[in-house]
Amino acid sequence: MTATEAAPTATPEAVKPEAAASSLVADDSLSDEELHAPSAAAKKKKKKKPKKKKKAIGGVPPETVPVLAETAEEAQRWEAQLVRGAKMFSLPPWLLNDSEREKLNTFRTPACAGFALRTPRLVLRQVGLGDTTAIRRIKMEPVVQKTQLYGSPAAADIRDSFQRRYVASSIPALDRGGAWRDEWVFAITAKDPPSLKLAPGTNLRITNRLKDAEGYLGNFALSISTHPHAPSLGPRRGEVYTHPSFADTAAAALEGKLFYELHPQLWGQGLASEAFAEVLRFAFEEVGCTRVSADPTTTAEASIALCKKFGLNFVRQEKNNAGKPQLFHEITRGEWFKKFRGIEGKIVAGASAKMASNGDTHKHSHEHEHGEDCEHDHDHDHDHDHGHGHEHGDDCAHDHDHDHNHSHAKAHDHPHKHHHGYKHGHEHGHGGCDHDHPPPLPPSATVDVGPGPWAGKEVCRWCTDFRTRPVITCKCGWAKYCSRECQRADWVWRGGHQGQCDAQTGVQNADGE
Repeated sequence: MTATEAAPTATPEAVKPEAAASSLVADDSLSDEELHAPSAAAKKKKKKKPKKKKKAIGGVPPETVPVLAETAEEAQRWEAQLVRGAKMFSLPPWLLNDSEREKLNTFRTPACAGFALRTPRLVLRQVGLGDTTAIRRIKMEPVVQKTQLYGSPAAADIRDSFQRRYVASSIPALDRGGAWRDEWVFAITAKDPPSLKLAPGTNLRITNRLKDAEGYLGNFALSISTHPHAPSLGPRRGEVYTHPSFADTAAAALEGKLFYELHPQLWGQGLASEAFAEVLRFAFEEVGCTRVSADPTTTAEASIALCKKFGLNFVRQEKNNAGKPQLFHEITRGEWFKKFRGIEGKIVAGASAKMASNGDTHKHSHEHEHGEDCEHDHDHDHDHDHGHGHEHGDDCAHDHDHDHNHSHAKAHDHPHKHHHGYKHGHEHGHGGCDHDHPPPLPPSATVDVGPGPWAGKEVCRWCTDFRTRPVITCKCGWAKYCSRECQRADWVWRGGHQGQCDAQTGVQNADGE
């Protein structure tokens, strides 16, 4: 792994230190009962008690600058792997199989696997290959299953139906659509495991009980979607990739949706609240979402309380696929920045994602539902429209199915990954748009609160880690990477940079491309 060191950077324009310091929220350690404690009781007390110190929402972390320390011999070995004609690969949907481990290790670079969020007590890291048993403890626990749509999965299904998607989410290239990736799935882990209290868990199956708070304790996911006709926010051929500005994400109507689960023995300690605050901040302040939503069921009181605590407003009630009512809550960019950063954004006239829906759009139509793995062999530009069905329990356990509409602009070679219960629909035809458009964004979603902390920053083309500075440039000049591992991954990935590189045109690779 390439060593990294923190480098001082200018304070992001959208997040001033004084704003971050003064933007406070309720103590993340508050229990659900404390959140709902009657205010009248406090008024009767004449003696003033010292106010409990509140915790501030964290700020944007500084940029890191990788240290490329390699000898001439090492550089020569890397260059030998990055020549035109090098064998290229696709990563199949059965990426967790031992036979595909070498490919997975190539494409899931240290930068992909190492991206994390941090809170006072937690590290929200990428889900790993060693998390299978811990995931099963949650997914197969009846207390958790009562609140889930996935029912009672068999132990053999956990890896293929859940962990595979979690791990794949850390490789952005697998989902280079309008949103440049489908989701972030963070594994919830403890900074100091012994400091967390474990409930006895006597109501849980013996095999699902925790002995300590080491390792994977649950997950917190941010699902991403964009307008069907939005321009791609991902890397483009012939251009150095830069992180989109808030204006770019508003034009794409970039939205996020939160899903999360936590082992029952850790409920009631404010851990979900702590993770909720950080992922919500990450969604607005770094990813650039215009709106973020969550949809707990009517019985998930703790999750509903979290939505209220962090400013998500109730917008509607709908029944999910299991016929259970869910309460949809959301908060927009302008609302979040005003509440947690003290920034009063300016409404941008006509910024409610005006998307072109005319033109001779080439489409074909086929729809199918997958109960097992499948792989499509076509390389395409596509836009994703996600519908996620799930429900939340106390401190929220989840998972969800996806309904995707893809609009293909050109044919090429691209593997799709699918999961059990994963409904995949393609709609194609000529001229005009034959699918539903999402409702227009409210003005508070597209308000001008600055360009964003990473707006226009050059970003590694493979891992797209906008917090890290790319230090390697391809001979063509427009592909930049934060590490040799990321450069090699993009070079040997079918559909990656080798097939696009302008530096040595006219030279066929090993696949005859």
